[in-house]
Amino acid sequence: MPEVFHNTKNELEKGVLDPIHPFKFFTVGTHFENEIDLRSVVLRSLDKNLNFYFFTDSRSGKVFHLRKNSEISLHFYHDIERVQVRVKGVAEIHQRDDLTTEFWSKIPEESKKSYNSISSPGSIISSPSLAYEWRKELDDAYFTVIKVEPLTIEVLQLNGVEHIRALFVKNDREWEMNWLAP
Repeated sequence: MPEVFHNTKNELEKGVLDPIHPFKFFTVGTHFENEIDLRSVVLRSLDKNLNFYFFTDSRSGKVFHLRKNSEISLHFYHDIERVQVRVKGVAEIHQRDDLTTEFWSKIPEESKKSYNSISSPGSIISSPSLAYEWRKELDDAYFTVIKVEPLTIEVLQLNGVEHIRALFVKNDREWEMNWLAP
């Protein structure tokens, strides 16, 4: 596989481990009926099969969308290296299963509040302070792990007038590469 694939994979892995890496935060795109929605999330894990993992609250709009349509897009941008990575894939929603139990056990106690708010994400509240009301007993009732199986990964390296662009398509367990005109 060309060097561009290995470099991209290495940078994505750094995004999991390094809290200030540009790939730590990325944009997720979902769609349902006539609505397209984008939001930023945190890259929590990347496994050996290049499956991406991020956390959310089960009451969020993105979970609603993904329950109706599992197609998902991910967008990463490394501003220093000027590299854009676009991923199209299929999302799996995990809640109260072995995967969520494993991740939940690794979350610091204070961070568990993010998945225990009294108000549902996106709900109308009368005061900003209401966003900081949590259930007394912190549990994983709303904690959700989204696993994204990538079907395509497109990489664009911006480099003056000599950009490099490649498309990787997953066929079974193998990745096939095609160069694209930038």
